[in-house]
Amino acid sequence: KIHRQIPDHISVLLGGIGPGTPPEISVFLLQKKKKRKIFSKEKFANYDVFDESRYFKKGDKNSNFFTFQKRLIHVSICEEMWHEPDLNINQKKPELIISCNASPFGVNKNEKRKKIARKWAKKYQCPVVYLNSVGGQEELIFDGGSFILDKTGKLIYQSEFFKETLDFFELFPKTLNRKRKPFTQRKHNPSLEKIKALCFGLKEFVQKNGFKRVHLGLSGGVDSALVAALACKALGRKKVKLFFLPGPFTSKLSEKCAHQITNQLQCSLAIQTIEDLYQDFLKHSSSHLLKHKSSLENKDLTKQNIQARLRSLFLMAYANNHPESLLLGTSNKSEIALGYGTLYGDLTGGLLPLGDLFKTEVYNLAGLMKIPSSVLKRKASAELSENQTDEEDLLPYKILDPLLEKLIEKEQDPTSHLEKKIFEEIIKTEFKRRQTPPILKIKNRSFDKGWRMPFFPGKILFSNPLTTTKISREIKTVKNQSKREN
Repeated sequence: KIHRQIPDHISVLLGGIGPGTPPEISVFLLQKKKKRKIFSKEKFANYDVFDESRYFKKGDKNSNFFTFQKRLIHVSICEEMWHEPDLNINQKKPELIISCNASPFGVNKNEKRKKIARKWAKKYQCPVVYLNSVGGQEELIFDGGSFILDKTGKLIYQSEFFKETLDFFELFPKTLNRKRKPFTQRKHNPSLEKIKALCFGLKEFVQKNGFKRVHLGLSGGVDSALVAALACKALGRKKVKLFFLPGPFTSKLSEKCAHQITNQLQCSLAIQTIEDLYQDFLKHSSSHLLKHKSSLENKDLTKQNIQARLRSLFLMAYANNHPESLLLGTSNKSEIALGYGTLYGDLTGGLLPLGDLFKTEVYNLAGLMKIPSSVLKRKASAELSENQTDEEDLLPYKILDPLLEKLIEKEQDPTSHLEKKIFEEIIKTEFKRRQTPPILKIKNRSFDKGWRMPFFPGKILFSNPLTTTKISREIKTVKNQSKREN
C-alpha cells in the first residue's frame, strides 16, 4: 500500500519483517514503478532484552547497497553499526551510510551511539545518517534522537528526543556556497533525561495498553510522590487519581504531606482508612495465624504484610471497578533488589515507573520535580509498625545504593562481608522479582526480561563464610560513619 502511493523521484526505506521461514529482520527499499529491494540484517543482538537469533535468520550486510541519484548508499541495520566497521568494499565504497535502528533509551546512550557511528564515518570517509525509532514498546523506551555525521565524524544535525519528527536535511548541496542553518549542540543533563524518559514511557505504556487514566496509593513518602508527579506530567492531572490509605501506624505528617503533594499537583485525592479492616482481620484470624511458634516469631512481619495487602485490595478493587484506569506501583530499584516489598501488597500494579531508579535517584528526581521539602526531608518509612524506618531495616541509602549499583548494574563480584550479605539477599529474593509488574527500563541492567536469573533457595556459600559477627560489625561501622557525615 505504501509502495503504490510513493511519488516520483522519492525513495523510501521502511523497516519490517522480511520473507522466509524463519523470517529476516529487514529494511525495504520502495521506489515508484520499481520492484522493491530487501536488505536484511546479518549481525544479531543476543543480550539483555534482545533474543534475535532465536526467531530470525541472517542476511548478508555486504549485499545491502543501492544507488540513488548516482550515489552508492549502504544500509546498516541496528546491531551491525555497534561492531567495528568491516564492510567488504571491493569496488563498493559507500558514499553514504544510512543506519536504521530500534535502539532503546539508556542514560548517556546517545553519546555511545555517536561514538560508534563516528567510527564508520571516519573509516569510509562518508556521511552517516543514524535513524532511531521513537515510542514505547512494553517496558522499552525508544527515544528517537536521530542524527547526522559528516564524513569527518562531526555532528551536523540532531533531531529531538522522545518525539516523532519529520525533518529535512540536504547532505549533498548542488552549490557549495549554499548557507546551512548553524547547528548547536544541546546541553546534556542525565537527571532531566531520566524524567523525560519515564514520562514518555509511562504515557506510551498507558495509551498502547488501552488505558485512559491511572491511579495509585499516595503514602506521603517520596516514592509515591514522584510517581504521582511523573503521571501528572505525562498524562495531565485530570487523568491521575490518588488514594491516601492510612493505617494504624500512619503519622499525622504523612497525611499533611499527602495533602501538600495533592495541592501542588492539583489532582484528585480520596482518603480511605484501612484500620477497621485491619483490626477485623486480626480479630477473626489471629488464632490461625499465630498458633505455631514460627508464626509468633514472625508476628510483626505478618501484621505489616496484612496492612500492605489490604491497601492493595482496595486499589485493585478500584481498578476492577474502573477498568480504564491502570494501577501504578511505587517501589524503587533499591527495594526490589533486596525484596523489601510485600507480594500482593505494595508490589501490586500494572507498571512500576521507578523500578529502574535507586532510592537516592528517586530523591534527586523528586527535588527536580518540585516535590514539597517536607516529603524530601522526612525519614523514609513504610509506616507498618511503630517508629519503623527504612534505614533500620536496611542500610542508609547513600551507602546501600552504590553497593547495589556495583553488584547489579556494573555486575562486579562482591568482595567485602557486607557486599556478600547484600548479594545473598539479591539472589534469595529473585522469586519476588518474577512476580513484580513490568518496569520502565532506563538503564543497561534492569530487573526486566533481560535479567534472566534463576532461583537460588537458601544460603549461597562463599569461599569465605559469612558470619553474623563480621556482618554486624561492618554494618555498625558504616552506620556510624553515616551518622558522622550527617
